[in-house]
Amino acid sequence: MYLERVEYDQQKLNVFYQIEKYISDKKDLVQNSTLTTIRSMKKHLLNYQEHKKLFITFDSFDPYFYEHFIRYLTYDVPLLRRNKLIKGLKINTVGMTIKHLKSFLKDRMAKKIIPHTDLSFLKCIEEEVDSVYLSWIELSKVYHLYLSANPCLIKYRDLFILGCLTGFRFSDYSNIQLNELRDGMLHVIQKKTLFYCNCSPQRG
Repeated sequence: MYLERVEYDQQKLNVFYQIEKYISDKKDLVQNSTLTTIRSMKKHLLNYQEHKKLFITFDSFDPYFYEHFIRYLTYDVPLLRRNKLIKGLKINTVGMTIKHLKSFLKDRMAKKIIPHTDLSFLKCIEEEVDSVYLSWIELSKVYHLYLSANPCLIKYRDLFILGCLTGFRFSDYSNIQLNELRDGMLHVIQKKTLFYCNCSPQRG
């Protein structure tokens, strides 16, 4: 019984077991796209573990690990793109991986599964990207576009305009329910951030 208990405790402190528990905890709180990103973070850790021929534990996460993991993600991660093998992730994807790793560790600390430690060395790097948006005049042209010859496109045109005017993520504005529209206002709980949004789909 004692050995079984020790093995169980060791399993509970296994990093990848805890990531699966973390994903399970998040299932009803975030969008599937976020869960996919967390699973990608787990996959990168597993690949890094194999690449370095080491066993990752919670004690592994220190500034030394961070430097080498960032280098691995930037230059050594194998990716298959259009049947061509390339290596390395984009800077913002590397940053997103670190962000979710840090969130995972903070969550396990908050639940007192692992002791609290300083994670300030886990810097979420990013690079600026071009912000592409439509002007009000361009949006108006899209909204008034004559689509009687292609009526199946009307729904998607309206959803696109709704997304532009509200700033919702695609996963939020494409799943709006009738009961979320009350007195001309949208009352939507955005899963990814659990932020309660009370806004109008109209521009004033």
